[in-house]
Amino acid sequence: MAKRALPVVQSNPTAPATHDAFRAHLARLADLRAEIELEPLPTAVRLSGNSKTGWSINAPLSECEPTAECSRVCYVLNSPMGRFPDSLRVMLRNQRLFDSLEHADQSAVDAVAYGLAHDCRRARVDFLRWNGSGDLSPGAVRVVNALLRIMPDMPIWCISRKPSVIEQLSDAPSLRLQISIDRTTAPSRRDALQRAAKRFDRAAVKFAYTRTSEDAPAPDFIAVTFNYHKGSKRSSWGPDATACAATVPVSEGGAAHDNACASCRRCFAPRV
Repeated sequence: MAKRALPVVQSNPTAPATHDAFRAHLARLADLRAEIELEPLPTAVRLSGNSKTGWSINAPLSECEPTAECSRVCYVLNSPMGRFPDSLRVMLRNQRLFDSLEHADQSAVDAVAYGLAHDCRRARVDFLRWNGSGDLSPGAVRVVNALLRIMPDMPIWCISRKPSVIEQLSDAPSLRLQISIDRTTAPSRRDALQRAAKRFDRAAVKFAYTRTSEDAPAPDFIAVTFNYHKGSKRSSWGPDATACAATVPVSEGGAAHDNACASCRRCFAPRV
């Protein structure tokens, strides 16, 4: 398989260049990827666990199309998953498999999806977060679509900023799509994401907003706002009905870190 370039696409062409820490992370991924490509091609997608969000499928940040703000405050850069080589290798192996499936026979995609379904059942996964890191790619979408068919009762919580890939997702009731924007998202990109969201009739689709300052509240169509936080330090910006409770200080009614998403489930609630 030909080596696939590691893209960094600036969503907002008028915004400042991608943050230095993000660029440094991509360079590190490129070094690790060179090692990974010497290994046999993976045959299975690896699940990852997270104490706040539960079970997830993680992809490398090389799949992202970050805005200036996204690359500046990316939680992966400040978390163990973004620092530990073993975690990065899991992401890269997952992505290598996804890339190999982009144009593969459907039987190959189904084999990977059935293997993942087996792992989800064995781990008693009752919802799966797709993109605990990174973003969707065409090969990953094929696996998501197959898994939606194989496990129709398990919510798959997909997070993306990429309209062209979102448009390839199946409109299934168990798809819980969260489309992310921030204050540096270009108007043209936001419009493209809103158009992509309109094609879904059965899937639950929500827009999420990354808020990085008190004077940048979320637009009125946002369902969930993630206030900027780093580790246990959370921003205190007053009442906001859309704020994720796990990003609000506990002293102000915020949720505890552990199992916060399983307890809340607002981000991946079914379509009403």
